[in-house]
Amino acid sequence: ALNIAFKIADEEGLALLDLKDLRALLKDLADRGKEITTDYGNVNDQTIGVYSAYSRNRLTPWWQSLVRVGVSKDDLSIQGSFPGELESEQTQTTWQNDFTTPVGTLIAGLEYLRQEVGGTTLFTVDERDIYSAFAGYTGEFGRSTVSASVRNDDNSQFGAPTTGSVAYG
Repeated sequence: ALNIAFKIADEEGLALLDLKDLRALLKDLADRGKEITTDYGNVNDQTIGVYSAYSRNRLTPWWQSLVRVGVSKDDLSIQGSFPGELESEQTQTTWQNDFTTPVGTLIAGLEYLRQEVGGTTLFTVDERDIYSAFAGYTGEFGRSTVSASVRNDDNSQFGAPTTGSVAYG
């Protein structure tokens, strides 16, 4: 849709000097939705929102902890021959701990992810929860680096696979 916005700005001689100008143009185009659809074809309406907060704390000289919470929402209104609505929401919480040791860095954490989808389309599965645990290690020995990681994702839709990796370089 930005290509249409830039085309209209060019046709109407509008200067887009900064983000404020672009926001004003997009608001104007949203208000002129029917006109834009008539002249340029169907333009879908979409709203995306992302909110996140985190706290990073050094609990001891060798232990740093991170807690992060985030939510994202996406609402889409589809115009044209096959109109419809689509809404999705994702909530994620992560707790990660980094431990510095004389032989490298250890990482351990937990994560929760909830995903939901809805709208005019019927989905076989419209939500899922994923509970995860992860750990990793990275160490440098001279000019070589060793790393290893493991992660388990208990997914309400796909089961609970465990993945991992080991590397040396």
